[in-house]
Amino acid sequence: LEQRGIAPAALLAELRLDPALLARREQRIAASAYLRLLGRGVELSGDDCLGLHLGEAVRPGYYGVLGYLAMSCATLADALHRQARYAELVGSLGWVSLVDEPPRPGLEPQVALTWQPLLTLQRRQASEETLAAWLSFGRWISGLQVAPTEVRFQHAAPAEVSEHDRIFGCPIRFDQADNALVFPRRLLATPLGQADH
Repeated sequence: LEQRGIAPAALLAELRLDPALLARREQRIAASAYLRLLGRGVELSGDDCLGLHLGEAVRPGYYGVLGYLAMSCATLADALHRQARYAELVGSLGWVSLVDEPPRPGLEPQVALTWQPLLTLQRRQASEETLAAWLSFGRWISGLQVAPTEVRFQHAAPAEVSEHDRIFGCPIRFDQADNALVFPRRLLATPLGQADH
């Protein structure tokens, strides 16, 4: 938001969040406070895709201890299972799972990394941020620059989806039963370059 000319101090004061509190990496804020901050950021910036852009900008260190746990795994499968198990170390916005997709004719076996939000506030922005962040983080730790097979969102399609297309580079489905990144199961065997062997 600061890059878009919005003064962080004023925004944080409006939402009664102390900037000093946010400077401490071990400090946590309520999920509802984060979602209010996200919603106000959309309003002030005029960026209807703020969640996507935040997710796209994610770097491994943003996940704190969970990011380092994931980077120390031997394979992408280990990292994703660890992420699903310890996601609450990062935040309590939703539930994570890694599940096999039903077989589809003519398509190799697929898996879905799914996210179920726990709160209804800013559901679209939070879901888009989460899936874009997973893709950014997954590409960083695996070295793979492949697009998912598909991306699914529970919310309705926004009026403009060009940023979704640019970031995910695959078919995007809205009004679905889950929020998910779907990709070939074989990618789970990808070794991670930062693994602590």
